[in-house]
Amino acid sequence: MDESTPRRFSRVLYDALNQQGYSAARIKYRSKAVSRYYTQYFGKPSDNGHAKSIVAGSFGEGISKMYSSDVDVMTSRCDIICVDERSHANGPYSLVLQNEYTHTFPGYVRLRADRPVRDQSCLFSQRCIHTGTHYLSSLITMQALYQDDPSDVINGPACTSNSIHTVEQTFGFKMNFLPKIDMDSVHALPFVSRNVLEKWIGRERHHEWPPRALQRTIFTMIGYVVPVGHKFSHNKDIEWRISYTTAEKKLVRSMNDVQVKLYVVLKFVQKDRLKPICQNFTSYMVKNLVFWVLEETPMRDLTPETLVDMILTAFRHLKQFLENKFLPCYMIPERNLFDGRMNERECVVLLGEVDKIIDEGYGFLLKHHRLSLSMQLTFSYPEIARGYEQWLVEIEDIVIMILGNEAIPDLAEKLSNGPMFFLEGILPLLVNTDMGLAIAKLLQLLGLDIDSILENAANIEQSALEFHSLFFNRLTDALS
Repeated sequence: MDESTPRRFSRVLYDALNQQGYSAARIKYRSKAVSRYYTQYFGKPSDNGHAKSIVAGSFGEGISKMYSSDVDVMTSRCDIICVDERSHANGPYSLVLQNEYTHTFPGYVRLRADRPVRDQSCLFSQRCIHTGTHYLSSLITMQALYQDDPSDVINGPACTSNSIHTVEQTFGFKMNFLPKIDMDSVHALPFVSRNVLEKWIGRERHHEWPPRALQRTIFTMIGYVVPVGHKFSHNKDIEWRISYTTAEKKLVRSMNDVQVKLYVVLKFVQKDRLKPICQNFTSYMVKNLVFWVLEETPMRDLTPETLVDMILTAFRHLKQFLENKFLPCYMIPERNLFDGRMNERECVVLLGEVDKIIDEGYGFLLKHHRLSLSMQLTFSYPEIARGYEQWLVEIEDIVIMILGNEAIPDLAEKLSNGPMFFLEGILPLLVNTDMGLAIAKLLQLLGLDIDSILENAANIEQSALEFHSLFFNRLTDALS
C-alpha cells in the first residue's frame, strides 16, 4: 500500500465529517443553541427558582444532532451545597452538607449534616441517626423524586422518559408530531471540593491539552453529586456519585477540528458496532477514552492527514483498558468506569471486536454505512458534497431559529391536532414575517410545495396527510 494512502483517506474523512455538520465551529454553535432551547422547554426552574437545569451528554455538547440522540438534562438545586469544610459554604444556603470520603468507593462521597434538618429530615438515612450522624440518603432521595409516572424507567441516578411527554406536561397539550426521543433526567446537588480538583490539576502532563488556562478555569468550577451509590458498596444507600458535567462540556468545547472529529467517529463506532454486542459500553466511556487519548498526544500529531491514525490509536488505548479491566474516569482517575457496569465476559467480547477493528486498519471505516457514503460523495463529487453541507446548515439554522420563537407553543398546539391543523397552523405564518419567511425557506429546502396541496381541494385531507408525513420524515432525516 502506498504510504500516502492513509493520509489521503484521513483527509477525505475529515472533509466528509465537515460536510455532515461536524466541524468544531458547528458543534460549538449547536451546543449553545440546543442547550438554550432544551433548557427553555425541558428545564423549567422549580421550587421557587431554587433549581437550574443543564443539558448534558453528547446532545448538550453539540456532538449529536437534534434528532439523533437522547437528551440528558441535569437539574441542580441552588439552595443546597456540599463542601469539604463548612467554612467553604459562602451564601444563604438552606442546607449545607459536609463531604465524607472514608469508607466510600473512588468517585463517591457521603453527605453529612451537622444537625437535624426539619423539612428535609425524611430524606436522611434512619440507620445512622441513632449515632447522632445524619447522612442524606441517595436511595430515599430517588424514591421521593420519582414516584409519580409508572412509565418512567429508573437507570442509576437517571429517570428515562419520553422528552415529548415532558414538554406535553409543560404546555398541557399533545405534541405527537415530533420524533420520540428519550430524555434522561438527573437531579443533582452542587459539590465543591478542592481535594478532588487539586489532584486533577496537579497531575503530571507531557503535552499541550488541555491548555493550562482551561485547567485553571476548571479548577474554579463546581462539580455535582447525583443520587446513586456504588453497585458493590455496603453503604450505597448513602453514597452519592461525583460528577463534573460542566467541566467536561468545557473540555469538549476546547477541542479543535481534528480532536472533535476523533470524538465523533468513536461515537459512531460505539453506537453502531460496539454497543450492539455490549450494551453496557456507554458513550460516557467513549468520552473519557477520548480525553485520555488527547491528553497523551502532542498537538503536532493532530492534523487532518493523521485523523485515521488517531482513531486507531484510540482503539489501541481501549484495548489496553479492556485488558486491564480498568477505564479510569478522566476527572477522577481512581474511579474505574468499567466497575459495576461491565463484567469480565463483556470485556472479553468487546476486546475481540476492538482487535478486529485494529486488524482491519483504516478500512474498518468503510464498513460504517453513513461514513462510507459520505466519504464517497466527498471524494467523487466535492461540489455536490459542499452543497449538501450548506443545505444541512441552512435547515439546522432555521429549525433552531423557529424553536427559539415565542410563537412556537401556539403553533405547536395547532400542529399537534393532525394534518389539517398542521396546514391551518402554517398557512397564516406564510406572510412577510421573519417566522413566515423561515418556514417558507424550510419547506423549500425540504423539497415541499404547499401550493400543490391547496390546489387539490377535492382531496385536501389526503394531501395534507401526505404533506404532514413528508415534512417530519424529511426533517428528521436531515437532523439525525
